[in-house]
Amino acid sequence: MPAPTWHSSAARYRLSFICDSRAYTGMMRAAQLIASLRVF
Repeated sequence: MPAPTWHSSAARYRLSFICDSRAYTGMMRAAQLIASLRVF
């Protein structure tokens, strides 16, 4: 049963936003970890 286009688009946008935010935080943590390893 297909969902309405506005609902699916909103859910897809929200899901992509959450995934992007998680990926961004993960990349920032990895960058901080690499920076700390380079310092020591």
